[in-house]
Amino acid sequence: MKIKHWLLLFAVLLLTRFTEAQEVIIDGKINKKEWSKATNIGGLYAPWEDQIKKDHTTIQYFIKDGWLFFYFIVKDTTMQYEPYINERSVAKSDRVELFFSKNKDLKKYYCFEIDIKGNKLDYRASYHRIFDRSWDYTKIRTASTIIEDQYIVEGAIYINDLDIFRSNNKSFYMAIFRADYGPQKQQIWYSAKKIRNKQPDFHIPQPFFKVKTSKFKL
Repeated sequence: MKIKHWLLLFAVLLLTRFTEAQEVIIDGKINKKEWSKATNIGGLYAPWEDQIKKDHTTIQYFIKDGWLFFYFIVKDTTMQYEPYINERSVAKSDRVELFFSKNKDLKKYYCFEIDIKGNKLDYRASYHRIFDRSWDYTKIRTASTIIEDQYIVEGAIYINDLDIFRSNNKSFYMAIFRADYGPQKQQIWYSAKKIRNKQPDFHIPQPFFKVKTSKFKL
């Protein structure tokens, strides 16, 4: 009886760990239960339009076991997609973007751009606009779904291997963007933070905000 009891207990522990590891399935379909404790960012700003306007993009993220999980739900009636040939194709499509840095001086930061089909463009950079396109990060998972006039991008990035943490892993800086092609193929740039720079440029300190890891389990 004792052997059966321990076997049953062992099976329960294995199932629990498996369930925890599979807490978020990256499939481009948002399960609200999976995201019930995530941080919410309500809408993005288009700072370089004639009138600063806010869109209705839904964004959530959280950190678990060294991974930053995230999703975007983007309302878009003029979706632009460049058939994927290589990573540079992503820059010609509507997309969402996540940047990470240890400091706001941007001596070193990491950029991830993901198009409406879940293809990614990643590169390492330093201020101002010095890009290392040869950098390629494999610890990222993405998926997307297109439904009528909106697209969903869901993903996970293993941030523990990025050189972004400050003060014993207590914080880092992140910036969130969206690039959208309008009806006349003009690009509209959106940011989670308001930017006062006169010229369109995401590669400056202003859009970065601090993320405190104390509220998450790293």
